[in-house]
Amino acid sequence: MKKWKIGLSLILLLAGTMVFLLNYQTDEKKVASYVKEKYGEDSRIIDSRCDDCKKQKHNRIYTVQLTDQPFEVFEVWTNKKMIRLEVEGDNYAMGEPLKSFNSDLSHSKESDELKLYGFNKIHVTRFYDADDSGVLEEPFVHDGNVALFLYDENQGDPGEKLLASAPVINAVNQELSSTGDMLAWVYVIEHSDYQTVHNNDMDGYMDAMKQAKRVNIKDLLKAEDEEDIRESLVNGNTN
Repeated sequence: MKKWKIGLSLILLLAGTMVFLLNYQTDEKKVASYVKEKYGEDSRIIDSRCDDCKKQKHNRIYTVQLTDQPFEVFEVWTNKKMIRLEVEGDNYAMGEPLKSFNSDLSHSKESDELKLYGFNKIHVTRFYDADDSGVLEEPFVHDGNVALFLYDENQGDPGEKLLASAPVINAVNQELSSTGDMLAWVYVIEHSDYQTVHNNDMDGYMDAMKQAKRVNIKDLLKAEDEEDIRESLVNGNTN
């Protein structure tokens, strides 16, 4: 009888373990489920960091990217206790002022002036800079910087056009300061890549950004000639 009870206990324990494993969500899946439930969007994790891991508090921050909107990047804050991950919140709302700003920018005189230089579809975004330190070995890691995206209708050296449009870009930057943000980078992307960047073709998206050119806003605004800008231009992704 005793052996029978032990055997039954082991069977129940094994069955319980199997049910737990079938229903257990990994930390990454739990974050994805949180984003799906709160915002109705699929997402992917592109970075994570643990600010207080050395203190054994296990406060981890995940940087997520919406699958269908790769330019929508925000952080999800979690706290891991033992094996249970608790989602504490996110900073998705931080991007709302930029959405409102872009709506105004699309109908602004600055937008019209930049079109004269061959730049179209302009918008600002909280972007993620090139880095190779992501835990998931992604080429981009979120750094919270804000970038101005300019889609160039005319291929060729963007130095001359950037120099000419620098005063307009500076005006955009000054207007942006009303939201509490300032530009860190200006990206020049081929106009033909617009749909790729704004759709969920991640391979194409990363390839397009590798071909893009970027310049630090400080370097752009202090440039005295086209050569200064050419020397400051770097690839959109250095990896």
